[in-house]
Amino acid sequence: MRSAVLTLGLLLAACPSASTSEADGFAASTRLVEGYVGCIISTASAALIACINGPVPVASGGKTLVKAVAGRNQAAFLFDDGSIPGVPPGHYEDLQGSGAAYCGLTSDTGHIRCSGEEKAPGDGGWDALDIALGGGCAIRQGAMSCWGKFEPRVLNGSDFDEVVVGGNAVGDAWVCARRERGRVACDRSYPSPPSQERLHGLAAQVTGGTGTTTCGLRDDGSLLCWDASGAPDNPVVAVPQGSFVEITLPSDGFACALGTDGALTCWGSEPFPAGEPAGYLESWSAPLDADGDGTL
Repeated sequence: MRSAVLTLGLLLAACPSASTSEADGFAASTRLVEGYVGCIISTASAALIACINGPVPVASGGKTLVKAVAGRNQAAFLFDDGSIPGVPPGHYEDLQGSGAAYCGLTSDTGHIRCSGEEKAPGDGGWDALDIALGGGCAIRQGAMSCWGKFEPRVLNGSDFDEVVVGGNAVGDAWVCARRERGRVACDRSYPSPPSQERLHGLAAQVTGGTGTTTCGLRDDGSLLCWDASGAPDNPVVAVPQGSFVEITLPSDGFACALGTDGALTCWGSEPFPAGEPAGYLESWSAPLDADGDGTL
C-alpha cells in the first residue's frame, strides 16, 4: 500500500486553523471534496478548492463554500446561504451525491431535492441521506427508506442516524448505516464491520470500476475500512495510521482522509486518471458562471 501525506504550502494556506469541533469530532474550517481525489475546501478562504494539482477557483458570488461533491469534470456546491446551484430553490443543510447526480436536504422542512432527473422521496421530514447515480437512501426518525437501485437493500430498524450507499460498474450496490449507539450494519449482500466497532463519518465507493470498499471513523479518529472482495470472515483492509476527521473513496483502490491537523493523507493507486491535463478541474466553475462575469 502506497501512502502520501500532503502538506504542501497551498494546502496549509487553505486551512490555517483546522480546529476540531467537540460536538461532532469534525474539523471546523476544512472539508474534503467528496468524490474526487486529493482536494479540500476551506471555509476560511471562501471560494477556493485546494487540490494536489493546484488551486481551483469557484465562482461563488461572494458566498462562502461550505461543501463540494464532485465527479469527473463535474461538481456541485453548497454555500453558506443554504443555496445549491442546480437544484430547486430552498435553504439546504446538506449536499450528497456527485457532480453528475446530487441532492440537497432542506433545513426547514427536511425535503430532498435533486438535480436533473435524479429521483427522491416527495415528502419531507428527512434527517439524513446519501445518494449515487440511480438511487439513494434516507433516514427519518430513525427509520430508513431507499429508492432506485438501492430499494432492495433497505435495512430494517428504527434507530439509524447515518447512511451510506455504494456501487460500481459491475452492478454491485450496497447500503450501510450507523445505529444511534455507533454500531454499523450493512445489507445482506455486503459484509458488516466487526460488531464491536463504533463508527461515524461513513464513506463508500461509488465508482466506474469494480471497487467495493466502505470506511468509517472510530471515536479516536482512526480509520476502519472493509471490503466485500476480501475474505468473509476478515473483510478489514489496511489503512494509514493517524487521527482523522473525514474520509472519501473517490476511485478504485484510492482514498483520501483529512487529519485533525489539517493535513491530507492519500493512499492507494495513482491519484489522477491517465492522460488528464493537470488543470482540468478548472472546468468545475463553468456551470456556475454561465455569463462569464465572475458571479453566480
